[in-house]
Formats: sequence, C-alpha cells, structure tokens
Amino acid sequence: MLKKTYLIAISLLVLGIILVGCKEKPAEIPVEKEDVSLKNIMDKGYMVIGLDDNKPPFSYLDRNGGAAGFDLELMQEVSSRLGVELKVETVHSTKSAISQQQSGAIDILNGYKITSENEEVFSFSDAYIKSRNIIMVRKNSDINSKDELTGKKIGTVIDSGAESFFEAGEEVVAYETNQKLLTALGIGEVDAAVVDEPFALFLLIEKPSEFRIINEEINSHLHGLVFRKDDVALKNEITKILSDMKQEGFLENLSRKWFKRNIIVQ
Repeated sequence: MLKKTYLIAISLLVLGIILVGCKEKPAEIPVEKEDVSLKNIMDKGYMVIGLDDNKPPFSYLDRNGGAAGFDLELMQEVSSRLGVELKVETVHSTKSAISQQQSGAIDILNGYKITSENEEVFSFSDAYIKSRNIIMVRKNSDINSKDELTGKKIGTVIDSGAESFFEAGEEVVAYETNQKLLTALGIGEVDAAVVDEPFALFLLIEKPSEFRIINEEINSHLHGLVFRKDDVALKNEITKILSDMKQEGFLENLSRKWFKRNIIVQ
C-alpha cells in the first residue's frame, strides 16, 4: 500500500512538472527604441536640410549658384535658435529627397504639402504656410476665368493636387517641375497652367511681359517641415521654435519679404 501511494505521488509530481513546462510563456514586451534624434543633432553640432533647387521663391539657386529663398532663411533662423550649424543639400526631385532623408543623409525636408498620403510616410511639423494654386496663362491668352478652361489643355506639377479639381472636358498634363511646366505654357503646349501662387507672383517679377495671373483659387494647401517618423524629439523641438518665431512676428516679416504678403498660418 505504501509503495502504491509512493508511485502515485511520483506520478503527480512528474505530471505537474510537465504541465508547468507546457504552460504558455508570457508575451515579451517590446522595448521602445530610444529617440536620440535631437541629441544626435546637438552632439554633431549641425543639421542637414534638403532644399529643392527649382522652387522659387521657396528655394532655388541664385545667379551665383548658391541656395536662396524663404525656406533657406527660415532654416537659418531655426538652426541659429537651436544653436547648431546649418548645412544645405540641394535636391532635384521628390523621389531623391525622400531617399536621401530615409538614408540619414538629410535630417529635414522643407516646405512639403501636408497631405494624408504624405503623413503615411513622414512626420510633419505644425503647418506654417497656407498657399493656394491659381491659374497662369500667356499674356495674349483669351482665357480670363477658370470657367473658360472647359475643353482646354491644362498643365500642372506632379503632386500639386490640382488634378482632382478638374472634371471631364479638360485635359490635364502633369509635369515634373515648375520649369518644365512654364516651358510648356510658353510654347503653347498647354493653354493654361495651375501653379502655386507664391511661385506665380515671383515669376511675374521676372517675366511680366510673358504671362499673367487669373486670380481665382483652384485649391489650397498647407506646408510643413518634414521629419522621419521616429524623429519625434527633433520634430517637437523645432516645432516649438517655429511657434516662437510665429508669435514674435518673424515668420510674417519673412513671408512679406519673399511673397509680398502674409501667408503664414494664423
């Protein structure tokens, strides 16, 4: 009897060990990656911004081949307030800009439109500019309103958002850059161009005899600085700096210098 009881006890002990061994392991809690985006900038003493070299007056190359424009002066002030040096990397297309930022070669991209599609890829600062797309035509064009665009060939820039405004009856052609769009308008390849208003105003100073503006809004959009998704600390610090610059009137003064009006988000 004692032997039998002993065997039962051993069996129960073995069964308990097996059950404990088979018990599901607790789920591992993922360790959050430390955000060192701001620390990295402060440690190396500089930040790199990507500027489009053909988007005046936001950013472009001047007659001497140097970077110029609203975005450059904006980021010069931001970097000064942050206490680091500013380095500029010129980019020639949205695709190359995104690639360079994701690889770490560029820290911040300037002046991109805040859209739901872009927000899936990037993280944005608070919007600081509100702009709109308007119509530009040749000086001798018989088009005088957006209602007269039916049946016309209309040019725009890729990702302008203007394509969705037009319905059947208008042929819309999207060009890679503003310069290619203007060339097409100048030679009559398109009848009208939908362009960013600050760019149109800047262009009329340069070429007042070639083009004119139809002052009717096609659509509007907000601009913000672009950060990598994980760079939360850097984004938060620079967003705070932008807020201070806005409250102090710096952004409005810079807007009036480059756009001849205040287009800062209120």
